[in-house]
Amino acid sequence: MNGRQGNPHFWEHFNSEKTPRKSDSRGLLLGTFVSLSAPAHCTPRDIVEQILMQSQDRILIESLSDDLNGPVYPRGRAVFGFLGSCLDKIAGGYPNMQWWVSEKGLNMAVVTPEAAQISNFNKLTGELCVSKEKNGKLSADAVLAIAKAIDESKFTLDKELQPAQWKPIAEYNRKYSKRAIKTFEQATTNTKFVRCVRRRLYAARDKYRKAFPAA
Repeated sequence: MNGRQGNPHFWEHFNSEKTPRKSDSRGLLLGTFVSLSAPAHCTPRDIVEQILMQSQDRILIESLSDDLNGPVYPRGRAVFGFLGSCLDKIAGGYPNMQWWVSEKGLNMAVVTPEAAQISNFNKLTGELCVSKEKNGKLSADAVLAIAKAIDESKFTLDKELQPAQWKPIAEYNRKYSKRAIKTFEQATTNTKFVRCVRRRLYAARDKYRKAFPAA
């Protein structure tokens, strides 16, 4: 058996960032050897479920992509190798599929390149925009609610606004330091700068939609 099979550095579809480093599951992925014969007419999902049952402390399932419901294999299939390597091989059969183990269990999902690269700000803000927009537009109340949520998540204007949007606010703050605008909520409630916030929200929404087309 090639020692690389048990090394997560060689799991091409494993999302290490989403798997807690101190999780007990990491040990199971590395140390559990799988050897099973899946029956005829099984699907990749069936095989994943059988693989997990072979772990001593069984790894639960949090979410599996519907893509794993096919194809249906007309003949039985032999599966052997380290648990993590077996899961990685299955994920490799689908474009852009990743897998990871959260505190709730195994996840296998199709993750577009855009989704893999989207920033935390664009993901949070984009999702909020999609949920609150009507006919493709955000009302004043929606913009204010989103701004408050952004502030609660500790995102800052200077880091998240685009340079052209941040520049007039920065200039204002230099002139009026005692009335400096430091939060998204403050910028939203200022008639001079609310447009800057709106533009940033719409930009985040567009990136979110590109990353998650089904949203």
